[in-house]
Amino acid sequence: MSKAAKRREARREVVGPTKKQIRLSRREAQQRRLILLFTVVVAVLVVGILGFGLLNEQVIKPRQPVAIADGEEISTAAFQARVRFARLNLIAQLRNIYQQAQDPQLQAIFQSYMQGLLNQLNDPTQVGRDVLNQMIDEVLIRHEANRRGITVSAAEVQERLEQQFGFYRHGTPTPTATATATITPTATATPLVTNTPTLTPTPLPSPTGTLTPTATLAPTAVITQTATPFPTFTPFPTPTVVTEEGFKELLAQQLELWRSINFTEADYRKLVEAELYDERLREVFNRDVPTREDHIMGAWMAFETEEGAKAVLDRLSQGEPFDKLAGEVRARTIVSATTGELPWTPVVDLAPRFGDEVQQAVSSTAAGQHTNIIAGSGNLWYIFNITGHEERDLDPQTLRQRQNDHFQQWLDDQRSTKVQFMDYWESRVPQDPAVPLDLVNAIQSAQPALPQEFPTPLPQQTP
Repeated sequence: MSKAAKRREARREVVGPTKKQIRLSRREAQQRRLILLFTVVVAVLVVGILGFGLLNEQVIKPRQPVAIADGEEISTAAFQARVRFARLNLIAQLRNIYQQAQDPQLQAIFQSYMQGLLNQLNDPTQVGRDVLNQMIDEVLIRHEANRRGITVSAAEVQERLEQQFGFYRHGTPTPTATATATITPTATATPLVTNTPTLTPTPLPSPTGTLTPTATLAPTAVITQTATPFPTFTPFPTPTVVTEEGFKELLAQQLELWRSINFTEADYRKLVEAELYDERLREVFNRDVPTREDHIMGAWMAFETEEGAKAVLDRLSQGEPFDKLAGEVRARTIVSATTGELPWTPVVDLAPRFGDEVQQAVSSTAAGQHTNIIAGSGNLWYIFNITGHEERDLDPQTLRQRQNDHFQQWLDDQRSTKVQFMDYWESRVPQDPAVPLDLVNAIQSAQPALPQEFPTPLPQQTP
C-alpha cells in the first residue's frame, strides 16, 4: 500500500461515526431512558396502589369508626370482632338446641326455635345492627356511670371473669332465689356476655271478634330481649365449681377458640366490664322507681253493642248483683258479651288491655261500686265492678318491669341525642363464621344428633 493510501485509511479511522449516526444513537438512548422511566413509574404506581389497598384494609379501615356514642368512637375492628363473637355464640346455641331437640317430645318446640336462629344467622346486617346497638349502649352506660362516680376496677373484672368459669376465689356463694343467673362455662364453652335483657310490658290482649264467655283472666308480663338480639338458652346445669388451675385451663381453651375470629382476652374483659357497669348503673336508676302504685280488683263485662251494655246497666241499677249477671254471660243467657275476673292489678296497666278511657274511669271508681258504660278498645263497651281499690306494693315481677322500663327510656333518650351512625357501617358487617353446612342439613332433615364438635355456649345473664 502506498503512503497516500495509508494516510487516507488512517484519516477514516480517526473521523469516527457520522452526525447522522450520532443523532440516531442519542435518540435511541433517550427512548430507552423514557421506557425505563415509564416502567419504573408504572411499577411504583402498582406497588403504591397495592400498598395503599393493604394499608387501607389492614390499618386505616379497622381504625375508622362505624358509630360515635357520646363522643367515643366505636372502631370497625372492635365492631367486627364483636359480630364474629356473637355469630360464634349463635351457632353454638343452635348446636346445643339441636342436641336437645333429639327428644321427640321437644322436637316440635325446638324446630321453630332452631329455624329462627338460622334465619337470624342468615341476616348478617340485622346481627350487625343488634351488636352495634349493644356496643353503643355499653358506651352510654359506662359514661353515665363514670359521671355518677361509679367505677369498675380490674380486680372486679377478674373476679367476675373467674366466677363465669366456675372458680370462686372467696368461696362458693350460697344459692338464692334470683332472676340473675351466673354465666358459667363448661370445658368446651363459648361464653357470651351481653347487656342484661330487660323486662318489657306485654300488652294484655283485648277481646276481639265473636265474644264468648271466658275464664278468669289475669294481667301477664313476659321477659323479652331489648338490649340484645341473641336468644338465651340454658340446656345444661351449672357445672361443678372448678379450681384456679381448672379456670386457667378453661380460659386458655376459650382463647384458643376465639383466636380464629380475632377475639382476644382483652375484648372479653371489656364485655365483663360492661356487664358490671350495667348492673351498677341499673341499681342507681332502680332507686328512682316507686315501689307502690294504685291497684284495683274486681270483674268486668264487655259487650259487642252499646244497647246490650245499656240493658245490663239498667238491671244493675235496679239492684241485680254483678256476679249474677256475669254468670248469665258465662251461661250465654246474655249473648254477644264476655266477662272476666280482674285480680289485684296496677291501674296504669289497664290501658294497654282495655284502653285509656277504661283506665281513667276505673281509677276514679271506689271499691264496692260499678262503673257506667265505658267505650274501650276493640270497639267494645265495658262495665267494671270494683271490689278493691287501694295503693299496694308492686309485685316483684312488675317492679322489675317498671325499673327496666325506666332504664330503657333513659337509654332511648340518650340514643336519640348522642349517637351517630356512619353511612358505611353496614358494609363493615362480617358474615363469618358461617353455620356449618352439616349442622344446617341435619336440622333441616332432622337427622340424628351430631357429634360434639361445635362450641358450647354459656347461659346468658338475665335480670
